[in-house]
Amino acid sequence: MPADRKDQSAGLHSSGSRAEAADPPGRKRVRPGPLLVGALSALTFTTLAVGAITFLAGGQEVFLVLRQIDRGGLAAGFGIQVAALACLTQVYRAAHRAAGGGRLGLRASTTVSLGAFVLTQILPGGGAAGAVYAVSRLRRRGSSPVIATATVALVGMISLTALCLVVTVAATLAAATDSAYRRFVAVALAATLAVLLVAVLLYRSIASRRVRAVWSKRLSRFKWRHHRVPERWLNDLAQHVDLLTRPGPLVAAALWGAAKRSLDFAVLAVMARAAGAEVPLIAVALAYAAANLLNNVPLTPGGTGLVEGGIAATLIIMGTASATAAVIVLAYRTVAHWLPAAIALPLVGVRLVRESMTEARAASRRRPSPS
Repeated sequence: MPADRKDQSAGLHSSGSRAEAADPPGRKRVRPGPLLVGALSALTFTTLAVGAITFLAGGQEVFLVLRQIDRGGLAAGFGIQVAALACLTQVYRAAHRAAGGGRLGLRASTTVSLGAFVLTQILPGGGAAGAVYAVSRLRRRGSSPVIATATVALVGMISLTALCLVVTVAATLAAATDSAYRRFVAVALAATLAVLLVAVLLYRSIASRRVRAVWSKRLSRFKWRHHRVPERWLNDLAQHVDLLTRPGPLVAAALWGAAKRSLDFAVLAVMARAAGAEVPLIAVALAYAAANLLNNVPLTPGGTGLVEGGIAATLIIMGTASATAAVIVLAYRTVAHWLPAAIALPLVGVRLVRESMTEARAASRRRPSPS
C-alpha cells in the first residue's frame, strides 16, 4: 500500500477511535430538559403538599409553632444535611474503587452524587432515575458498563443496609429506657438481618467469576423488545477479575454510607428539637424509616405528599401534637430535601447544558464536510 494511502487509513482509524471514545456506542446522553420538567412538577406537588398539611393541622396553630421555631436549629440541620451529601460523594468514590474501577475524582463524584440526589427529589420513583443517571455519568467518565452498574448497585445496597442499621440502633436505644419498645427492636433487627443476608449473597455472587459466567450465559439468551444484551457487556461481566475484590474500599464505602444515614437521621431529630417538641427517639426512628420507604413510591415526584403524610402520621400516632408534627415535617423536608435540591439543580443542569453543547460542537467537527 502506498505511503499516502497508509496515512489516510491511519487518519480515518484515528478519527474513528476518537469519535468512539468521545461518544461510545450504547451510551445515552442525559438531557437537561427532563430536569426542568421534573423540577416544575416537584414544585407543584410540594406546594399542594404544604398547603394540605397546613390546612389539616390547623393553619393558625401551625403558624404559631413556626413563629417559635429555633432558627439556629434550622441552620444546624442544614449544615448536617450538607455533611450528609458530602458523605454520599465519598460513598460513590469508595464504591467505584471497590467495584474494580479507578480513582474517581472529587468533582466527578460530586456531579454523580448531586445529580442522583436531585433526581430522587424531582421525579416519581426517583431512586431508579437517580441510578440510571449515575450509571450514565460513570460511563461518561470512562467506566465500563459492568463497573458503573456494580458501583451504583453497591451504593444502593449500602444505603439500604445503613438505613436498617440506623433505625435498629435508634430503636435499641429507645428500648433501653422503655421496655414497651422492644417489639420495634425485634422488627428492625429482623429487617436488618434479612437485608444483610441478601447483601452477602449478592456480594458473593458478583465477586465469583464462576457465578458471573453462569449469569452471562443466561443473559445472552435474554431479549427486551427484540434487543439482546451487548456481547461486550456480557464478556466484561464474565471475565472481570477485580469486581468487588477490594476489601479496603468496600469497608470505606460501608463506613461512609453509615455516616451518611446517621447524619440524615440526625437532621430529623434536630428538626424535632427545633420545633420545641419532646419527640421520643423511637418516634423519630419510625418516622425516618417511613420517609425513606415512601420516598421511592413511584406516584409523585420524590414521594411528595406521601413522605410528608407518612412522617406526620407516625409522629401523631406516637403522641406529637398535629401542629407540631406538621412543622417538623415542613422543616425537615425543606432543610433535608427541597433546599439542597433547589441549590444542586442549577449546578447539575448547567453542567449538563455545557456538556451537551460541547458534544454538539464535537459532532459537528467530526461530520464530514460536503465535497
